Amino acid sequence: MKVLSVKNPWAYLICIGVKDVENRSWTTKYRGTLLIHVPSKNAGQVSVLSSCTKEQMQAIEGKGVFHPQHPMCSDTCISSIIGMVDLVDCVTNSQSIWAEAFFCHWILKNPVLFDHPIENVSGQLNIWDYYGLDLEYVTVNSKKIFSDENY
Repeated sequence: MKVLSVKNPWAYLICIGVKDVENRSWTTKYRGTLLIHVPSKNAGQVSVLSSCTKEQMQAIEGKGVFHPQHPMCSDTCISSIIGMVDLVDCVTNSQSIWAEAFFCHWILKNPVLFDHPIENVSGQLNIWDYYGLDLEYVTVNSKKIFSDENY
């Protein structure tokens, strides 16, 4: 499956459905499901969240699903695949509160946060492929979401 590495807390915000745009300096023709990987270095919750706009903070708080103490949001969650999302478009004119000027806006839909992360996964730049057999054991709300024919 295709994977995108995103630093926390952004990765967590994507997987819980708060952040619907990922800003990148490059575009992609890829459309489809992306596993969301947290790399070995995170952005740091305090510094990142303090840089959010008032509108972004209201979105984070308003959904009632952001839990800074959640194990997959913490600074100790590294080198792990924590969820997945569908990349449905790549534009430069998104009206999302998460869209930054002068970036490509990757439009994200159908976010999923896994019950447990797939740990000890080294990341890569750009979109990359993951072939780990442990996808078979991934659950969401205690239900398996992958079978052999899915990946």
